[in-house]
Amino acid sequence: MSNAPYSVSINPTAAGLGLPEPTPQRPAGVGSNADTVRQQTIDWTAYRDASHVTTEELKLVTQYDQMTNQPARDNVLAQRGEPLAGTLMQLLLNLSHVPTLQYLVTMVADIMEYAGKQHVEVFRRSAKDSGKQPWAPFLALIERDGLQDVYVKYQACRILTWLTEAGEVLPEREFRALAVWLRDAIRSTDLDLRLAALSALQALLARVSARTLFYGNDYRSVESLKLALRDTEAGFQVQYQAVFCLWLLSFESALATRIGNIDEGAVTEICSALKNTNKEKVVRVCLAALRNLTDKPAEAQAKHKAAEQMVVQKLLPVVENIVSANRYADDPEAMADAEFLFEKLTDCFEHMSTFDEYRNEVMAGTLNWSPVHRSERFWRDCVLRFNENNHELLRRLAHILHHSEDSAVLAVAAHDVGQYVRFYPRGKSNIEKLDAKSKIMELMMADDQELKFEALIAVQKMMTSNWEFLGEKAAGAR
Repeated sequence: MSNAPYSVSINPTAAGLGLPEPTPQRPAGVGSNADTVRQQTIDWTAYRDASHVTTEELKLVTQYDQMTNQPARDNVLAQRGEPLAGTLMQLLLNLSHVPTLQYLVTMVADIMEYAGKQHVEVFRRSAKDSGKQPWAPFLALIERDGLQDVYVKYQACRILTWLTEAGEVLPEREFRALAVWLRDAIRSTDLDLRLAALSALQALLARVSARTLFYGNDYRSVESLKLALRDTEAGFQVQYQAVFCLWLLSFESALATRIGNIDEGAVTEICSALKNTNKEKVVRVCLAALRNLTDKPAEAQAKHKAAEQMVVQKLLPVVENIVSANRYADDPEAMADAEFLFEKLTDCFEHMSTFDEYRNEVMAGTLNWSPVHRSERFWRDCVLRFNENNHELLRRLAHILHHSEDSAVLAVAAHDVGQYVRFYPRGKSNIEKLDAKSKIMELMMADDQELKFEALIAVQKMMTSNWEFLGEKAAGAR
């Protein structure tokens, strides 16, 4: 087999966003096994003897496989490409020997990758001339029960990406099956597999009909993209492709509303990526995605809620700097996105109350020591609002206390629960019903000194009525 160069497939629709095309890289992972696979020797004769191929098909496959000269291979593909492609796809459907499947799927990937659309079309014509679907053998490999080989599924995923980019459309059942596999592959610890899955998803989501099918009613679909976005150790390419997928989804009004909902947490993750990256293409795709979340929802309230989250995530000064510095003068689309966000977030900021800002911070789970937490006036004026919507804010604080692993966030949450019972003593029973008191008592034993201190003070507030004495004591301890 040829030693075709490995590359990460990037959806060409990136050009429509005004984003620079990523440079293909070879990350460590399952893809690095390709060279070893190419060195294998396959006994094709055994498959003829087992009636998996005819003598003529055997001759064609053997002839192509034994060639080391690429022009000669190109000539075979030009003259006999469709019969060769048909034989390879038939073998993939019928065989189960993993080393042979690895070899075959690498052969197909090398053929498609070497000449791009030209050779992808060979496989499409071959399948359709025989009344079959070109994606069928490769999706079958991904779905096949008992086939645990990650390398085979990785290459099958790449091939499905190229077929999708060439215009193949999966029926709904097959799409859903692939979407579930992609969702799980995006969570993989293998970097090559994650990138291949993200590239496949980019290609699929370029079609409008695929977007709702992917999102569906399964929160884990977007959750996978958020996890990929959050994993900074995986590298900027994973971040870029994950946001790209969210950007594609956000073109649909209903999906933009759902993604922008504070409970999804996607806005927080995209803002974090934008603020912390030094890669321009990540910044640009983040700007585009965030613009959609404040522009595409049908309801004005949904647009406003998404903008509020961005304000809470301190995005306004970031886009202000981009606009004032004319940072993307060479990219009108990115500059327009930044200007749109600056105008939208400025208006939102000017109309947000202190309570709105606090609520968004709590609901996003991104608590920090902003001035509002220690403001006596805030707690005196707003404490009763914590009882609204079936104690929504209290429930969220309790959730954070039970599930967050960030000591700084836990310290703020414990403090706020203490402030609630201080300014609303009748609320002690609400805290106990939500199992927040017992959790805060556990946090009194934390290793982190700030968390330990805030938990201790919060518990004291729940157990004493001498607030002024306690307040002086706490101030002295600080």
